[in-house]
Amino acid sequence: MKYLLAVLFVVLLSATSSQAALYKWKDDNGTLHFTDNIMKVPEEYRQDSKHKIKGQINVIGASQEPQEEVKESWQERRDRKKKERTENKVENKRLAERAAKEIFRMWQSESWDAIWQKGTQSSKSYNPRSEFVMRLERTGKFMKLTSSKVVSTNAYTNSIYVMTELNFAYKIVAPQYPGKVQKLKQLSMHKQNGQWLVSLYDIKNAMR
Repeated sequence: MKYLLAVLFVVLLSATSSQAALYKWKDDNGTLHFTDNIMKVPEEYRQDSKHKIKGQINVIGASQEPQEEVKESWQERRDRKKKERTENKVENKRLAERAAKEIFRMWQSESWDAIWQKGTQSSKSYNPRSEFVMRLERTGKFMKLTSSKVVSTNAYTNSIYVMTELNFAYKIVAPQYPGKVQKLKQLSMHKQNGQWLVSLYDIKNAMR
């Protein structure tokens, strides 16, 4: 009996190895069975319709179309990474400029507390909220930010420096106070916890 099974196995293997899979399974009585049709394999020995193997069922031979393996060359990988870095830099510059413009809008509305909330952790630790707000309120009595314009942006990994043209108008009319003044100031924006935050030192310096 075992000799006949072995002969049958060889015949089936040679007949089907170039066309389809050959399946083998052992039933509860220990008898080996062979077939090239997965549908003839009892359900308890099959996992699913994808012909995955389970328990004592094995794929002896299968004809599979050779798949061409696509490999990325070192130059393609270098170019791809360079493109990703460029795209990330452009996107970071856009987000940092948008955050800076939001701060300018707060500045124009004299929302000093809201600006403090947008400060970096390090600048907050050296500029307590009450002290920062008090100083800007004091300066805000004399001059008001009327408009702002981003002139240039220099991007680094987690820091972006936004050069900005700031236009102020003095609230007090006096010989020592000109009516308007224009300042070119740089705001350093830093990415922290997914947000672009400003150095509060730059805000204080711009108000001098």
